[in-house]
Amino acid sequence: MNNPIARFLIRQRRRSAAMAMGALHDPVALSRLELHRLAVRAFDRDPAAAHAFPVERIRSLTATGRAGEALDFARTLAPRPQHDLALSFSAFDPGLALTKYAGPDASLRAALMLAAGREDDARRALDTASGPQAAFLRASLDRHDPARAAPAWREGFAAWSLSPPEPVDPALPVSVTNARADASPVVDGPLISVIMPSRNASRWVAGAVRSVLDQSWRNLEFLFVDDASTDDNAERALAAADGDPRFVLIRQSQRGGAYTARNAALARAKGHWVAVQDSDEWAHPDRLARQVAEMRARKLTAHSGRSLRVDAEGEIHARGVWPLTRWAPSTLMFERAPVLQRAGYFHQVLSGADNEYWWRLVQLFGPRRAAISRTPLILGAWRADSLTGAKDSGFGSGGFNLDRLIYWERWSFWHARNLRTPAALRLEPGDQPFRSPKKIVL
Repeated sequence: MNNPIARFLIRQRRRSAAMAMGALHDPVALSRLELHRLAVRAFDRDPAAAHAFPVERIRSLTATGRAGEALDFARTLAPRPQHDLALSFSAFDPGLALTKYAGPDASLRAALMLAAGREDDARRALDTASGPQAAFLRASLDRHDPARAAPAWREGFAAWSLSPPEPVDPALPVSVTNARADASPVVDGPLISVIMPSRNASRWVAGAVRSVLDQSWRNLEFLFVDDASTDDNAERALAAADGDPRFVLIRQSQRGGAYTARNAALARAKGHWVAVQDSDEWAHPDRLARQVAEMRARKLTAHSGRSLRVDAEGEIHARGVWPLTRWAPSTLMFERAPVLQRAGYFHQVLSGADNEYWWRLVQLFGPRRAAISRTPLILGAWRADSLTGAKDSGFGSGGFNLDRLIYWERWSFWHARNLRTPAALRLEPGDQPFRSPKKIVL
């Protein structure tokens, strides 16, 4: 069952090649590809692999809703110095995860303590912690005193030589609706098309719109797509734009979801680059300039960065427990002409298509032409009713979503089937090259 070639290809981000080279017969490779349903079945057939690779088994068990079994298995394991064991089930039992971490990272230890309800212990652990993750934990802990939290925000963003987000209203904590930052000097260059789909986001949309229009990269067109909102979403966006001629409102007469909205704007885009952003996100004013600089330096076709998810009270949330910065597909930027020529448009479903599109670009242009930066480029709104925050979304603590798992599997197999026929991966709006789960079909 061990397939070192497939595992090597996965490390190289060559997913489809790994599947073609035998990953489907290796439970560890299946888990690392996030094909968790298949991985669980393979581990069930191969107990030796389950004990040799406990982290992969635990991740796949929790992803498929078998958290109780995963925790029972975790209790039998010895602590280890690496992060991976503790993080594999930290969202389900942070106290147990704390007992299984024997490494030196004080910020991880503090995050586990905090998640287990041991705030005083977490604060003491952070006294000896350094680095941006520790700084963001301090900012989150001190959120009710914005002045006290400010040095932690500065320390966290200083790791990437970025100005920190500060509260617009100094009496309230930093959040998507209460953030500003100093921009670098104005940058000039080719046109960037920024696409923002939005539906019923009136609570957040003003801050999101201003964060785009206040970018240090000034030459942009802002294609804002209102997806048949039933609130005053479009009116608030227009008010926030305040007559800026770069702002273009596109109204959809029927709800089509975020990816249908993105495609409507992408068909009208004229920029050399295209960037996407969600309407419940605040972008750092240097976001676009940073991405362009990195794309030029590394000759990239596609680029994305990371985010911090912050709730209305200023608390920073992780996908599980730690780290607090996570990859954000909503920071995608790409060269418009070559991407439209080879990849085409987003797959039009209700959720999950940003991951599919990213991996489609990696496959079509190669892993050296599509890079993920470690830089936090946005603050995203953490909310219980969002696709990322809901317990059954596969992102919130303790939840999983069978439909998302199935969708991930189906696009993965579609990519793999077309490893040698890349032209078949190009989509026009509305194309449905494989059968998606009913709950996410338009």
